[in-house]
Amino acid sequence: MQSILSYRFSIRSALECDTDLKKRRLVGIIAATVLLGLFLTFNRIPKLDTVEADLAIVTSPVAQCFQGFCLENTDNSTFWERWWNFSVTYLNLVWIGMVFAFIMAGITESFLFPKNSSQRFTAQGFGGVLKGAVIGPVMSLCSACIVPIATAFRRRGAGIESTVAITQGSSTMNLPALIMASMVFIPLIGGSRIVLSVIGTLVLGSVVAKVVGDKQALASSTNTVTSPMLPDESSWKDSLTSASFELIQSTIRQAFRLGPVMVVAGFVSGLAIQWISPQTVTTWIGDDVLGILVAATLGIAVNVPLMFEIPLVAAMLLAGMGTAPAASLLFTAAAAGPITYWGLAKVFPLRGVIALGASTWVLGVVGGIVLLAVTAMIEDEREFSFRADYSKTSSASRAVLPIREIEVALPRIWGSPVPEDYRYHEGANQYGVSGETSESRISEE
Repeated sequence: MQSILSYRFSIRSALECDTDLKKRRLVGIIAATVLLGLFLTFNRIPKLDTVEADLAIVTSPVAQCFQGFCLENTDNSTFWERWWNFSVTYLNLVWIGMVFAFIMAGITESFLFPKNSSQRFTAQGFGGVLKGAVIGPVMSLCSACIVPIATAFRRRGAGIESTVAITQGSSTMNLPALIMASMVFIPLIGGSRIVLSVIGTLVLGSVVAKVVGDKQALASSTNTVTSPMLPDESSWKDSLTSASFELIQSTIRQAFRLGPVMVVAGFVSGLAIQWISPQTVTTWIGDDVLGILVAATLGIAVNVPLMFEIPLVAAMLLAGMGTAPAASLLFTAAAAGPITYWGLAKVFPLRGVIALGASTWVLGVVGGIVLLAVTAMIEDEREFSFRADYSKTSSASRAVLPIREIEVALPRIWGSPVPEDYRYHEGANQYGVSGETSESRISEE
């Protein structure tokens, strides 16, 4: 009976806004919920239409660019022009997400976990991972835009495990990306994306924390004695005025701290993605171990807008990329990139950032190798090798199977058929040139 009364008292105490922190948190939760709802409604849900248009472009018989990326240089522009165009387009696509992230980080630091309060985000270990796995996917931000929010939680007491889980959960385990990947690609590729995303969110943080030895955060969370929140004399006006000023200061500070990093690293990412072309795809990213290694390396070297990896992988499959490298790239391209590493370096030691990049790469490679082994066992024409011999197997046939799912998936997602002109035709390459398949390009080289 006493425990029930104590429980009721604790609930009533939590609902009574009789302290400065309780007032801040109530308003902060409401503000964050409203802001998140507006962001998802007006930015993330319309993102599905963008991906629909990109997939139509990818399967079009005419060479076109999507979101600033051109698989083939159709207008004979220079390397520097293509680099500049993609980087500027990338920044135009993600700036709204960046602003949203800066404001959410400000709300975290000023309303939810203000600096003058003893209350901290103290969850460590697997409990912290689970909390991060809940927070991250809800944000639905790419691996670059989630960094301000993840670093804000880190500064307010979150362990390395929680911080990495927030980052990975947002970029790889968000619901729109998982649904799109599972519906657009064959089950082997879509399923591998889901499995790798869950493993990355739940495991990578613990790996990084073990490498770093995050004993300081663990000790602080263990030794910190949280005093009960006794009623104070703060008024709503005083609490919200002070919190609002802190919100402005924190948001501006986040923008100046991470904004330039995001811009510079965005151009670095744009430089790396210019390496992708039909020639490099057919030469280096076949259905073999070498292709998996190259795809995983490319994935951790670029930051892409949310769900951009889906049309990117689709285009590269049509250019001749193997199924196993596709699964690896579909995960690593979304998981992390230069902006992620550079931003987290503000709150992680250098070895922690290196461990995050290395563990992400290893997970992508392992996932690709497992998929390659599975396809080698269930398909007669596949073989498990470091460097496959494609003179015996049509590269075009390797690409057709996963991408044909797009023709079925698009009507299922949006309720409208794919125009006949946008459909992939056997015997034509991704640009509709009859007779010139990926295999013929390899033989010519």
